[in-house]
Amino acid sequence: MMNIPKQIHGAMLLAGMLCLAFAARADAYYLKKITIAPIQNESGWAERFDPGHMIADILVQKIQRSGLLVLSPPAGESAGLHSGLGTQEERPKQPTQLILRSRILQFKPGERQLPKPKLSFDDNTEPEPQKKLTAEARMVFEVVNGFTGRLFWQETYQYRSMNGEFPIGDVPASLDPFHPDFYRTAMGQVLDHMTNQILEKLLEFANTLPLEGQIVAMEMEDGEPRVFMNIGRKDGVEVGDMFRVFEVSSMYKGPLYGQDLGPWYKQLGAIRILDAQPGFAIGAVRAGEHFSKGQVVRAHVLKPVPQWKEEEKIEAITQPEPEPLDESQKAPFTSPVRDAYQAPARLSHFNLFDVVKWTFSH
Repeated sequence: MMNIPKQIHGAMLLAGMLCLAFAARADAYYLKKITIAPIQNESGWAERFDPGHMIADILVQKIQRSGLLVLSPPAGESAGLHSGLGTQEERPKQPTQLILRSRILQFKPGERQLPKPKLSFDDNTEPEPQKKLTAEARMVFEVVNGFTGRLFWQETYQYRSMNGEFPIGDVPASLDPFHPDFYRTAMGQVLDHMTNQILEKLLEFANTLPLEGQIVAMEMEDGEPRVFMNIGRKDGVEVGDMFRVFEVSSMYKGPLYGQDLGPWYKQLGAIRILDAQPGFAIGAVRAGEHFSKGQVVRAHVLKPVPQWKEEEKIEAITQPEPEPLDESQKAPFTSPVRDAYQAPARLSHFNLFDVVKWTFSH
């Protein structure tokens, strides 16, 4: 066996450890925190179920399954939908980097038409084939900076499916986004597709942003200031990471004409992470002073999620890969269900108008 001098052996061991460390950090990436605000229903909605709550459940479940964002619950009264949706005025803030707000503009869940009554002198005994049901929904979504209350972007989505087997709410399980019967309804298919589209756009956008958090406490340790921030290991923060510290104003008015020039991030200094816990991290001051609670910390490097689209993490909550729809059904997307349940037709009462109509038609 070849004898290796201790100095060379030590250098080789150190180099190997460094390679392992860098290899481990190469796969690290930052995950942004997001709050799903309560969703406001269509004006005048008075049905027995709550579409806004249902859609919020779908979004939360899909984000949790993807593992590409960190969910933060709404805080305080400001969690509700802002009345200025779609405007440039400042929105309520949250202790989270991103807020997803939305409103249902149109919600047509689709209803089964009552079958015509069978008359005693009608020779046709064949049951009428059940038609596929149509559902349509239109929603406006906006993504807001939780620290400034400023709007990042806003978009409206509208989709329709013509492939429903029975109306949403026809059976209790069809109101549960985590049950297969939900996807057998046209509205379930619409909401599944719509939430996929908004989350894909949201994830693409979040991947372009540097990770941000807030200072939640300041303490002294051995005469040195320690900065506590509300992002940690579950957000991708690691020991040794560098963050810049900012004093943030929601709006800077131009001194020449007084117009709104956007939020003002005034850099105060920098910190280096000494300890990363799951929900928070502790940093040492490397530059600057006068840090305080509520100030924003921003990662020095981007560290985006690599190739998340190829992983196909956004999908129907409960269903396997479906077969494509028949072209004649003209649905704008594929149904997430095969072998859909056939709901029994509802009974209707004898109607004199139907007798007259049948007489003239024959």
